[in-house]
Amino acid sequence: MQLSREFITGYIDREPEWGFGGLGEVIFYRTYSRKKEDGTKEYWWEVVQRVVEAIMGTYSGVLNDEDITHYAEEMYEAIFSFKFMPSGRGLWALGTDIIEERGLVEALSSCAFISTEGIKDATPFEFMMDLSMLGVGLGFDVLGADSRIIQEPLSDNYGIYFIPDSREGWVDSTMMLLNGYLIGDSLPMFDYSK
Repeated sequence: MQLSREFITGYIDREPEWGFGGLGEVIFYRTYSRKKEDGTKEYWWEVVQRVVEAIMGTYSGVLNDEDITHYAEEMYEAIFSFKFMPSGRGLWALGTDIIEERGLVEALSSCAFISTEGIKDATPFEFMMDLSMLGVGLGFDVLGADSRIIQEPLSDNYGIYFIPDSREGWVDSTMMLLNGYLIGDSLPMFDYSK
């Protein structure tokens, strides 16, 4: 779903009413405005366009195009005027490759929770590491306390794990390390050079 250039043009030169003596604008550019390909930061009208198009694009095939356009334009005006606001994480991630290409919808979550009750391996900790690296606030309980005995990992030669410089690489290495001590898996030598 794309808003028409004609519609968007009406907002390009319109100054948002940031409020709070300009603090809102500072927070917006620091936190929610993303860097564009040319190295400049998104303007408010661009972020609102990106967010609205991402949200309303999910209704393609559910609503007819005329209704989608009508609702998208109403939503755009409401967000632009600060009458309605998606989550901050939505402002930051909607309509970006984080969601569109990588499918990391978890990045839209502000907070999450996991229980450690009945843990068999490092899965709850993998979940915590993964979401923490996406910036999600995370809570957990300690119901799994005393349910596992920490043990020495197997000492056979398991090779070298070159940790990729990525969220996934760090999550995987944490899972391997913890499973070594929680369930006695073999541990590789960790290479942090990348």
